[in-house]
Amino acid sequence: MRVRRLESSDESQVLTINLSSRPGVAPLDSAELRRLCSVANYHIVAERSPGEIVGYLLAFDNDADYDGEEFRTFRKNVSAPYIYIDQIAVAEASKETGVGRLLYEALGSMAHENAISTMCCEVNQVPPNPVSRAFHEKLGFRRLSTMTTADQRFVELMVRGVYAETSTET
Repeated sequence: MRVRRLESSDESQVLTINLSSRPGVAPLDSAELRRLCSVANYHIVAERSPGEIVGYLLAFDNDADYDGEEFRTFRKNVSAPYIYIDQIAVAEASKETGVGRLLYEALGSMAHENAISTMCCEVNQVPPNPVSRAFHEKLGFRRLSTMTTADQRFVELMVRGVYAETSTET
């Protein structure tokens, strides 16, 4: 398995994974994915084999011209350089195989190479997403605060330090 930058040709597979991952991730359509890709980003995909995407991660650094509500809250509350993980999703058939961890390891390496010291994300509490909460805690994320979003989700804002990571091929 390998991780690489998301490319425009990945759109269909990313949207399929997004659709099957709801409500754990925000809905994406072609226009929104293209908009997110037009902003300076750290968007990556995991491939089981060339052209077979099994997971994706959408992320932005703290200087990105991104308008996400939770991202703006982190901007107000985190002074260190950070990467904000907007979405991570894994294809149903590839869950519990280490794809999510692999994506986070790759993002952590990219952050480390760019002198970014913190990773930030949010996890839904309402509607609940206990699998995501457990996954993020296992990776060392801790609660920074909570917030109610404009669309009435209650989310936990989480942070973790960046450290050099190594990944084994799977």
